Amino acid sequence: HPLTLKKLQNEIFVDQKLKEIQVVLELLDSETRLRILILLSKKEFLCVGDIADTLRLSVSAVSHQLRLLRKEQLVRSKKKGKVVYYSISNELPRLVSVIFNQ
Repeated sequence: HPLTLKKLQNEIFVDQKLKEIQVVLELLDSETRLRILILLSKKEFLCVGDIADTLRLSVSAVSHQLRLLRKEQLVRSKKKGKVVYYSISNELPRLVSVIFNQ
């Protein structure tokens, strides 16, 4: 039926939700970002330095990845003095939540 096909086209090509899913999947395509998210799923509120030490990466590399994750609201931050602590966002997409609960 043409109307059904038109509706399906709109869902696939126009729907913003699909674009949001694509962005999340692209973010999860990085081993470093996945490791950061897994680490934060095990220990709430870690600072950049602790994440960098645990993952054997530079602070600048971790900061860059956290910036990308924060932009898409996969992680949240809180500042205590000069130190910024990160945790998994309460708004974590359902897809990501399912992955980390396995």
